Amino acid sequence: MEKTITIQGTKAPKGRQATFILSTEDIDRDGDVILVGGWKTSEFMKNPVFQIFHDGRQFPIGKFLRVYKHSKQLRGEVQFSDQGTNPTADLAYELVQQDIMRAVSVGFRSNDFEPNDSGGYTYKSADLMEVSLVNVPANQNALILAKSFDAETKSVIFKDYDPNAEEESEEKQDEDVSAEPEQTEEDPFAMSEETYDRIQEILGG
Repeated sequence: MEKTITIQGTKAPKGRQATFILSTEDIDRDGDVILVGGWKTSEFMKNPVFQIFHDGRQFPIGKFLRVYKHSKQLRGEVQFSDQGTNPTADLAYELVQQDIMRAVSVGFRSNDFEPNDSGGYTYKSADLMEVSLVNVPANQNALILAKSFDAETKSVIFKDYDPNAEEESEEKQDEDVSAEPEQTEEDPFAMSEETYDRIQEILGG
């Protein structure tokens, strides 16, 4: 029997809800892994807003009622804002219900990590900072669990996001670019040495 560990949360009211898998222990597109047992969520639950596109300048589209660990997954129950409160939230909720917009992404602060064999990092401890609904996730196995009638159906995803990791990635890209041979633009009017000699021969008559 699987054991569900509730980290923090409140009872969810009915309507306009969705349950998301926020994180798994699968290797994401960047080669990173976040161990579910290492997630810390207490600070996040003090202001558990659900954002869109990691844009803190927009009004939130909802809030998390509960974040909990289930097997090797970090899950979260979302309450979207009441209909008519926020047009963006209404659109987001409809797209989720229609199984069109399925991906979620997390922002976190790493506390303990080490390189792994996949070219990324294994994060042993991480503070959850924010969660957003997005178009494309990094972790293709972080799914939304939408409820259709009385059965759970799959679907939504999340992006492991770490500003520090992004900075390191940019530095790696800079190193890779600098190591490549210098590229020069090809002159469309350039001619071969053979052609040049032939022209000179004609002109010299």
